[in-house]
Amino acid sequence: MSVLDRLMTNKIAQNLLAWFFVFLLLTVTVQPVNKVVTAIFAICLLTPAVYINNLFILPFLKEKLIVFMGLFAANAVVFTLISALITSAISDKVFDSKMFFNYFGIMLLGLVLGAALKLARDSFTRRQEVHQKATELSDNRGEVVTSIFVKSDKKIIKIDFDKIQYIEAHGNYIKIFTEEMILTPQTLSNFLEMLPPDFIQIHKSFVINFNKLKLIEGNQIVLQSDAKLPIGKSYKKAILEKI
Repeated sequence: MSVLDRLMTNKIAQNLLAWFFVFLLLTVTVQPVNKVVTAIFAICLLTPAVYINNLFILPFLKEKLIVFMGLFAANAVVFTLISALITSAISDKVFDSKMFFNYFGIMLLGLVLGAALKLARDSFTRRQEVHQKATELSDNRGEVVTSIFVKSDKKIIKIDFDKIQYIEAHGNYIKIFTEEMILTPQTLSNFLEMLPPDFIQIHKSFVINFNKLKLIEGNQIVLQSDAKLPIGKSYKKAILEKI
């Protein structure tokens, strides 16, 4: 693995990079006599805000955009107030609107930069997993692959392809429906590349196991489990051709 690959998958390296860029900005923009101490102090205050944003708020980005925007703004405002109040308490600076907006701008920059790095890391990791899986399938092309391993709730679960009814996109995750529902951090498009030809996408949010198809009723597909799923207009022609 190259140095760049290791940096892309190393959370500590990404966080240090984010703090370094914010540190450079702070040393240019802050006004107190000791800029370096003030910059380090502000970065320490940014850390919990970015951690909360990346861990709890960022997953709403693709699933519930309005909820994400509300939580993102609330997180920024709360930690901006904490930062400004602590700064004014330990220094002779007066808390006013100018201080608030200065800290708010820095807080937004830190949150956006931290989120961008996490999204880049997640995307890179998914591409690496897809590439690795494709390589394994290529190396074992003489063997019939009948199952796949997925991560779910700190577990690695083996799933047989013939037990999968359908797969549903769920933000940065997918729901795999067998006899039970399994939630795993993966995008639908990336996961589809790792499935055999029996799986076909019928909607931007749904992929089905074609062997589980029971009937087509209007713009709906009914599976053997009696689950009813919508057919996207752009996918209907491919479905009919496969039939």
